[in-house]
Amino acid sequence: MTAGRPFSVSVTLTAGGNQMLHGVRLALQLPQGWAAVPAGRTVFGTVRPGRAIAATFRVRPPADSPALSAVLHATATMGTAMRENGITVTVRAA
Repeated sequence: MTAGRPFSVSVTLTAGGNQMLHGVRLALQLPQGWAAVPAGRTVFGTVRPGRAIAATFRVRPPADSPALSAVLHATATMGTAMRENGITVTVRAA
């Protein structure tokens, strides 16, 4: 990705086991100064076992960002429970 230019990030959660998930919220945790805007739905009422849900975000690193590697954290919150997974991305200076 390039500093200052938006790119898409998708967050996916699959309901494992045999229990339904209720009130699921998908989100991103980003480095300071980054911006993310949901490109659709991020809250899901009920997710049946074996089903997957996804949310897409338009993410923009700061325009003045130097070349770097950064970690983006996807989170899924279900009531008081939370699951998180991170991915390292590379940013090129603009």
